[in-house]
Amino acid sequence: MTRNADNDNATRPAWYDELVQKYERLIKRIAKQYGRSYDSEEFEQDIYVDLYRRWALYNSDYSFGTWICLCARNVSSMHKQRKMSLKRTGTRVELSAAEAVSYPSNQEASTDLAVVRSVLSGGRRTDILMRIASGELLREIAAEYGIGKERVRQIGEQERKAIRQRLGFRPGEVA
Repeated sequence: MTRNADNDNATRPAWYDELVQKYERLIKRIAKQYGRSYDSEEFEQDIYVDLYRRWALYNSDYSFGTWICLCARNVSSMHKQRKMSLKRTGTRVELSAAEAVSYPSNQEASTDLAVVRSVLSGGRRTDILMRIASGELLREIAAEYGIGKERVRQIGEQERKAIRQRLGFRPGEVA
């Protein structure tokens, strides 16, 4: 088959569209297999997009099923690259959105925070408690310290209990 340099879908032959429809079940099955790592419906749509975008590269000397698998592999690779680039760059947050949610601290809140900070023991226990309080996942903290998730939880509870004792709370008393 000759390759179309401009890859114009208007010149795509009808037999190619028929083959895509004929192999619809295979495409769905492949999407479900890859769908463990991705949204399978989105992945399926991306396979179709890739099949139609790269139709001119198909060589009819080979099985169309093999062609579908190659396109699915290409789509998977694109998903992995996208995922890795998001990991590297992180999510972007507009500062104006954060300003709308945050409230200016008042003197009472600042004093409370200063009192709590003064009774923190410092070191690893304090760091773990602060990270738990900020919403970090136990498994992430555990991986960084080389300990189990349960041990991270225990250290956080111990530090919280020690702070409450230093502040003069009795066991079970709510602030």
